[in-house]
Amino acid sequence: MRIINRKISDIKRGLTFVHAARTVTAKIGVILQRLDVKRTRLPGNCLRFLQTFFTASASLYVILKEGKTVHIVLKENPCIPSDKLQRLYRSVRWDFYANNPDMLERAYRNSLYIAGAYDGEELAGVIRIVGDGASVVLVQDILVFPEYQRKGIGTVLLKHVLNRYRNVYQVELMTDNTPETIAFYESVGFLKAESLGCCAFLKMH
Repeated sequence: MRIINRKISDIKRGLTFVHAARTVTAKIGVILQRLDVKRTRLPGNCLRFLQTFFTASASLYVILKEGKTVHIVLKENPCIPSDKLQRLYRSVRWDFYANNPDMLERAYRNSLYIAGAYDGEELAGVIRIVGDGASVVLVQDILVFPEYQRKGIGTVLLKHVLNRYRNVYQVELMTDNTPETIAFYESVGFLKAESLGCCAFLKMH
């Protein structure tokens, strides 16, 4: 009987912990959103912890923007108006896409997966995936509006996708050959094809 009672007590403690964890998770974003960072300076290691925590959940992310906290919410396969897509692509100088809205709409409609990062109702960035979802996926597009860049949003979008397709054999992408982009993708585990004894071929029309 003592053993049974002890087990029941352990289960109750476990349930209490789970409930408390969910409560903290639900409230921590609200608390941080209300913080005035100009008055309350968060230690760097605290912010990094929060970034890691919310990246893992991929549903809520807290970053700093102009000295204040902002909620960035990831939405799966959002319905993004054509004019917003064109504005996003044009803002990062991907003019070929912006100047071909019909192609861009078809591309999004036929994508395997899309995730959008939103500041309230405002689109901040997007990631687009194509592929079969089993043996290979390609990170085709990852774009963030200039005013939201260098704030961790691209990292959140990419880690969200890597977690979603963590069991896929190959995750591929092609990007600009610059020190910044190379460092960014290597920081989340990507390797250059040449380091694996491979090379890439591309044919554009």
